[in-house]
Amino acid sequence: MAIGLLALWGFASGLAAPANTAIQASRAGSDAGFVLASSESMNNGALLVLAPIVASWIGGGDTINTAILLGVGTLAALGVNLVDRQSRSKALTCEVN
Repeated sequence: MAIGLLALWGFASGLAAPANTAIQASRAGSDAGFVLASSESMNNGALLVLAPIVASWIGGGDTINTAILLGVGTLAALGVNLVDRQSRSKALTCEVN
């Protein structure tokens, strides 16, 4: 179970990172370099903090807390995505009118 959770997290991160980079680069315009560098720094910071926690929990056999932490991260990302989607659709509606 623990190895499966870690593999799932790695797989999801592997899919999300290139998609996130492409979306941010297309939205950033002339500030693409700064936006992408900031995004990469925050991503690395999050991994630097979360990876040791997850690894120690998995090493200790604590799959419940591991699943909760990864689930909270996934739900937070989903929430940010939904808020972004709503704000983008409102912006597009205002531009059309």
